[in-house]
Amino acid sequence: RDGFDLFANHVVKEFSIENLFFVFELMQMKHELLTNELIEADDRGLMVRINKKIIEELKREDGDIRNVREMKASYEHIMTQYIDQKSKYGVNISAIIKRDINEKYSEMMERRLSYISLTPVTTGSCVELIKKQNIMEDEKKTMEFVKDYISVFDDALEGVITLLRLDSLSRFYDTKEYKTWSFALDDKKKKEKSSRNSTPISVGNNSPMAKGGADSASF
Repeated sequence: RDGFDLFANHVVKEFSIENLFFVFELMQMKHELLTNELIEADDRGLMVRINKKIIEELKREDGDIRNVREMKASYEHIMTQYIDQKSKYGVNISAIIKRDINEKYSEMMERRLSYISLTPVTTGSCVELIKKQNIMEDEKKTMEFVKDYISVFDDALEGVITLLRLDSLSRFYDTKEYKTWSFALDDKKKKEKSSRNSTPISVGNNSPMAKGGADSASF
């Protein structure tokens, strides 16, 4: 997490923290959909590699997405925070992309799903089988809904990632803080590799033990 925190502090100084927030919250949302099996990995759209531990540690209290209702609530949060004209952390995206997002978002919010599993089944000799079939059919509807709208913000995400990489991230690599952290990380990796490759030659050998994998340098 050290690398993530360093970069976060850097974009705060550059007054561009909204870009990192936007990327992080979208990845958090997609992580929820994947974890709760509401979307297949192949259908998740554009992704940015962020340490799962960081995503879980910084998860919003109302960030759970277990159904369509909670997915819509998360999308509303993204729109309010980053896309709307008066949003608190508005990201810099083109008018065309913003228009496309608004159209797709409105379509998603107006779409209603009719769940047959909510209809009581009380007659017939195969009640439990019918209930299971209805639940499976409803789960299929939910996954189709998620698949249709999971990429609503992907064009904006791609633009923000480009800004971070070409602008904020390139300057971050030149900072004293990054170079100090990167040097310490490389030194830690070398010591761990040396420890793993060492062969004790006598009882009581005090060669250092590896402490585990190094923190990911990616945000």
